[in-house]
Amino acid sequence: MIQVLIVTDETTTLRMVDPLVKSRICKTETIGLSQVSPRLKNASPPDILYLDVTGMDLKDIRKRLRAFFQAGAVTVGILDPRSGIDDPAELFHLGASDYLGKQLLKENFKPARLKRVMEYSEAFMEDCEDPSPGGSDNLAARPTLPGGNWDRAEPGTCYAFTFLFVEMDLPQDWKKKAGAAHLKKVKELFHNHIKRAVEPSNGRIWMWNEFGGVVLFPLVDDSSRVVQTAARLILNRILHSVEEFPFKTVISYRMALHTGETVFHKRGETGTIVSDTVNFIFHLGQKFAEPGQLYITREIFDGMHPGFRSLFVPEDSFENREIFRMRSPR
Repeated sequence: MIQVLIVTDETTTLRMVDPLVKSRICKTETIGLSQVSPRLKNASPPDILYLDVTGMDLKDIRKRLRAFFQAGAVTVGILDPRSGIDDPAELFHLGASDYLGKQLLKENFKPARLKRVMEYSEAFMEDCEDPSPGGSDNLAARPTLPGGNWDRAEPGTCYAFTFLFVEMDLPQDWKKKAGAAHLKKVKELFHNHIKRAVEPSNGRIWMWNEFGGVVLFPLVDDSSRVVQTAARLILNRILHSVEEFPFKTVISYRMALHTGETVFHKRGETGTIVSDTVNFIFHLGQKFAEPGQLYITREIFDGMHPGFRSLFVPEDSFENREIFRMRSPR
C-alpha cells in the first residue's frame, strides 16, 4: 500500500484531503510543518510527501524541498489549495513530482494519479542510478568528469564523484550561548579551512549549511589521495585549532567518504537534485558518524592503496553498506 505524508497547517487543506485520509487506496498521515523534520529524521520516508505551499514563495518552497530531499523524501508533490503559484512548471524544475491546485484538490486524489506520480519519480531517478557495489573497480564504465576538469562540468549531467561529508561537532548549549557575531565567525573560518584543505586534491565544496556539508572530488581509480586529505584533517585538527581558530579550544568535526553518481549542478543550484548517493552520504554523516571520527564505505576502502587499509577498522554496516572507521591516533 502506498504511504502518503501530507504536510500542512491549513484547515481548508485538511478538509480537502480528508477523503484520501479515510480511503483505503493508501495509508495517509497528516502533520504540521513544525513536525515534518523530526518525522523524516526518526522514521522511514513516505512513498510520496505532499507539501502545502499556502503563503510560501518560490524561495521558501526551494528551501523546503531541499530539506526534504536531503532527509530522504524522494517523491515530493505540491498542494496549492489557493492556486497561488503562477507557473507550476517551476516547481518541477525544483524537483517536485506532482502539483495539485484548487480544482484538482476538490476532485480528490485518485489511485491512478498516485501510481503515476511514483512512476514519474522513479523514471527521473533511473537517469542517474547508483552503480552496483564495487566502486572504482569499473571506473571506465562510469560517467566521470572529463580529465577531472571542473571547467568542463556540465550542469544537468550525471557524473561519478567521491563524496566527503564534513560537519563541526557543536554542542547545542554552546550554540545557544554564543553570540550571533561569534557563530558567524566560526562558520566562516571552518568553511574556509575545509576549502583550503580539499582544493589541493581537486575537491570543491558543493553543498553547505551552517556548520558543514558535502565536498565533491572527481572520481579517479585510486581514492588514496582523497583519503589522505580527510585523514590529515582528523590528525592535524589540534594544530589547526591553534593556528587557524582563535577560540582557545580544539575544533572537532565528523567526516564520511563514499563514491557514487549524481546529476551535477553548480553550488547554490542543487535544490532540484534527487540522488540516492547524496541522501546516503548525508545519512552516514549525520545519523551514523560519531564526533571527531572519519568513516569510509567499502567502495572507498577497496579503491585506496593497500598500504592505507591498516589505518581503518570495520564498523557496523549502515543502510546495507560496509563501513570502516579510521583508527584513533595514539
